[in-house]
Amino acid sequence: MKKLYFVSILALSSFTLGAQCVINQAVFSGPTDYRILPDTVQNLPWATVGVPYTTDLQFHVQPDTSVTTPFPATFDITDMTIDSIVGMPANFSYSTNPANGTFPGGSYGCAGVTGLAVAGQELGGPLSNGVYPVVIHFTANVDVFGTPTYFPATKTGYKIVIQAANNVPAMANVNFAVNQNAPNPSDKQTDFSFTNPSNGMVQFTLYNILGESVKQTSISAVKGENRFTLNTADLPSGVYLYTFRSGASVVTRRMTVAH
Repeated sequence: MKKLYFVSILALSSFTLGAQCVINQAVFSGPTDYRILPDTVQNLPWATVGVPYTTDLQFHVQPDTSVTTPFPATFDITDMTIDSIVGMPANFSYSTNPANGTFPGGSYGCAGVTGLAVAGQELGGPLSNGVYPVVIHFTANVDVFGTPTYFPATKTGYKIVIQAANNVPAMANVNFAVNQNAPNPSDKQTDFSFTNPSNGMVQFTLYNILGESVKQTSISAVKGENRFTLNTADLPSGVYLYTFRSGASVVTRRMTVAH
């Protein structure tokens, strides 16, 4: 097998621990955009001892794959199943959406990683430096001339880095996180609260159910707690997705407008 793509978008999330991630295909540039965002260069956000950690892996599964033997050919990927995600620190776990972890070829999905780093884990990992390489094991079910053929594969290059609390105030150890808007459903306006790890610009985008961007703004955020109010009086009633982006970290939530 020449190529088997487990393609995903990686985005930092502030779901409560154990909550299911929200799939947001609008963050892809188009229906043939099969790639990981951020990639393994940007990588997973760091974790801090004593600070709840939540990250969403969002992905778009490639619909087909190429082979070179016994001759060059392209076959459909029926589905892809996440078998396991290994290498995460103790107290960290993941859950998928759909819950069974199996995603048809060409479909979108996500997996949420949550955890709470404890003292000592900043000195853990294979090299005792707080770096935990994460390996995703998955199996692609490929239709080879009408016969289901299974190809196990791995995705490497991601890591979770745990940093010490350093006995400084909690505000100094802030992960990017977004709370659910309120009120939800909203009529005239709704409020958002989020934490940002540093001073800087945060991009807010609201999408309708078709994945079209209907509102977009840049927020000048400070390190720590931030609040943002959105006028919803001019929005048609319905379900929307909203995204907060801070650097390589992206959080997606679902909201409802009801007049």
